This record gives sequence, C-alpha cells and structure tokens, in this order.
Amino acid sequence: MAARLLTWIAVAILALTGSAARGQEVPLAITSANVFRKVTGDNLLGQYDPGDVLRLEVFVTRSMQPTTVVATRGEVRVELQFYSGPMLDDLYQATIPFDPALVGPWEITVRRGGRAATTTAAGVPPAVTMPLVDDIRVETVDGQAFLAWTWPDLSGLQSRGLMVVGDIRVMQEDNLDQYQLNFGFTHEPMAIGRLGDTFNVAIPGGLEPDRLFLFRVYLTAYGSEGNVVAQSVSFAARLYSTPPR
Repeated sequence: MAARLLTWIAVAILALTGSAARGQEVPLAITSANVFRKVTGDNLLGQYDPGDVLRLEVFVTRSMQPTTVVATRGEVRVELQFYSGPMLDDLYQATIPFDPALVGPWEITVRRGGRAATTTAAGVPPAVTMPLVDDIRVETVDGQAFLAWTWPDLSGLQSRGLMVVGDIRVMQEDNLDQYQLNFGFTHEPMAIGRLGDTFNVAIPGGLEPDRLFLFRVYLTAYGSEGNVVAQSVSFAARLYSTPPR
C-alpha cells in the first residue's frame, strides 16, 4: 500500500510539474540566427576537429515541446540539431564544409506543434575568413603567468566595417576544469592589435604547476547588425611548470 501511495504521489507531482511547465510556455520566436564561416586550427589533444566550415546556429525561445529547425538555401536543405547547454534560449546548430556557393542568405524555418516561425540569416561574403593565431604561448615574469601571442593580419576584415572581438578559454586537461578569461579580466572588450603586435594578459591566480592546459583563442567578426560573419579558434596545449626563481 505504501509503495502504491508513493507511486500515485510521484505521478501527481509529475502531472503538476508538467502543467506548470505548459502554463509557462512562451510564444515561439527566433531570437537569433547566424550563418558564418568558422576556421578551427589543429589541436594537439585531438578534441576538436580542424577545418573550414559553414556554421549555422539558431536560437529559439525555450520549450519542452518537440521542435524542428531547418535551414535552406536554394535546393540545399540542412536540419539543425538541438544543443543542450546552460542558455536562456534553445540552440540549434549544424556545420557543413565551407562552399563559396553557399555563402548567401539562408532561410530558417522553425516548427513546434502547429506553430511555425521563419527568418532570414544574413549571408557571408566569400572572401571573409578569420585568420588563426599561430603562436599562443605562456610566459612567466617574476613568477606571474601571462598568456601571449602575436596578432595576425585583421585589416582586411576591419576594412569591411566588421567588428573583431577576442575571447580566451583555458581548460586544465587533468580534471577538465574550465574557466574563461574575460577580455583581460575587465568589462572592457579585448584591444585588438595590428599585424605583428604582441598581446599578453596576466592569468589571475596563475596556473597550477605540472598540469596540462589547453588554451583556446576565439576571434569573431560581427556585421553591422550584430550578426556573426566569421570566426576562428586557435589552440595551444602546454604542460605548465613554475620556473625556478
């Protein structure tokens, strides 16, 4: 009897939770849609596939209902897959090999139940590509660890009126702890340098000695409407040891 009572209580709780979730269902809407060229560099740990792809990503208001997202350009049709992550909106994404014939606008259609929403994602100029950062390194000065690199040539992107933004992520591979270095650890955007300039930023708290770290540098170009146009992801893996003083 007790087991049956607990079962009915569990069913009732699930029913109430489902009703509450349905009651909180927000209208279907596409909050953002981007189609951009993404270049991923070689990774010594083999965790990310290198290559030159066209990435499609669509953010849709969150829902527990089955949802399909399809992107089309001419006769090309791509179904986007749901990505589960800690975001306010649901993300659907897909990548296909980069093809200059597919850089124009894409039509996005989202269907959920009997409802549908559509939008057009802006195209990507064929010549736009974000260069990789080739020499990411850790330097130590007076016991303080700094992340440094030499800036590639971004003048072609900037001359098109695109805004370039930098982002750094570091993962300690021994235990997969990940944290994000926030634009030089201030609320200001990272200062983008010219070709040959050196970038360096102190790593807060330093890096634990004798640990393997994977560094990722994202460079992203945004169009005038805030849409992503191009992105590159560069990597460096380092076994960090504190130098003798």
